[in-house]
Amino acid sequence: MKRSFFVLLLVGALSLPSFSASAMMVRGGETYILAPQETVNDDLYAGGSTVISNGTVNGDLFAGGANVTINGTVSDDATIAGGNLSIFGSIGDDLRMAGGNAVIGKSVKGDVIYGGGSLHILKDTVIEGDLAVGSGSVIIDGTVKGKVWIGGGSVVINGKLDGEVLIEAEESLTFGETAAVAKPVLYTGRTEASVASGAKLNGIEFKQLDVERPSREFRQKDFGPGLAAFFGIGFIVQTLALFIAAMVMLWLFPKTSAHAFEIAGSKPGTALLLGFAALVLMPAGSFVLLLTLIGIPLALIVLFAWFLLMAVSKILSGIILGGYIFKLGSKSKPSPLDWKAALVGVIAVEILLWIPIIGWLAAFIIMLLTIGSLAKALEHKFMERK
Repeated sequence: MKRSFFVLLLVGALSLPSFSASAMMVRGGETYILAPQETVNDDLYAGGSTVISNGTVNGDLFAGGANVTINGTVSDDATIAGGNLSIFGSIGDDLRMAGGNAVIGKSVKGDVIYGGGSLHILKDTVIEGDLAVGSGSVIIDGTVKGKVWIGGGSVVINGKLDGEVLIEAEESLTFGETAAVAKPVLYTGRTEASVASGAKLNGIEFKQLDVERPSREFRQKDFGPGLAAFFGIGFIVQTLALFIAAMVMLWLFPKTSAHAFEIAGSKPGTALLLGFAALVLMPAGSFVLLLTLIGIPLALIVLFAWFLLMAVSKILSGIILGGYIFKLGSKSKPSPLDWKAALVGVIAVEILLWIPIIGWLAAFIIMLLTIGSLAKALEHKFMERK
């Protein structure tokens, strides 16, 4: 039991001990390096202060850390979260990133989605799919063959854009002398775009950004409400972190996750009451114990357990919601708890948190249901061991 809680807490920090299996490989530590001669023939989940992938991943790559560098090859999708992100290896499908600063210096066969402080796409880099960015600073020196959606502070285009281009820049939009844009640019900003001599453009449709309401109307009209919400950096970072944590939880604790899922469906009333009791009574009881000298150690233990329960329930709530979303559309009896359920559930919970009142209430009920279901599942597991 203690081991389970500690590992799940580390998952939240994206710093994991080593595990491996045929369908998934999880690696981590202070520094994790995949050597150039190493090949991973599974999906790789890597976390730590520094993560460097110099080898080959024949599957998806999920990596998180203060500094993440990809020098090797990833055959499928790459999902990266952290402080400084450097992509100098080829990505076989989509690249999704959230972080402080990111550099892409190698070709990406699919789409690129990024939310963070700054993004620099280097010269000779080719993105075969679409590019969607929400960032303070964006510099594109390479080529994007698909559509381009950018919401940022300052945007500089020196490369080649072949698809439709939608840009909102709070500060400035600049087209350098090497810029080549095939289709008209729809641009919203405070000032008109700066176009250097030699830049090849097919026209710019400029909309003055409302000083009082800077960006909401543009995003809802031209990007759609969903993409506008997606451009929120906090949304992207939170969703990526929770998805990675949910995947690791499903791998490390499949039985506990499945049991909690079953309890949530078979005994929702009991789970809700137990969840509310745990949410309110555990911290209240700890406060009472803190008032007595003899009860301080127990109070600290209860508070620590409460924080762990809340953290794990936050991860599990997306898994449970996603499982039931898929179960509604499936006649199969087995619990559909997999990466698809985790991804859909995590996104659904995050979207609910964007909806005032009704969404918040729904997310709160789901959280209570999850807390109670997890507590009941852990109780059953403890009684079985006794």
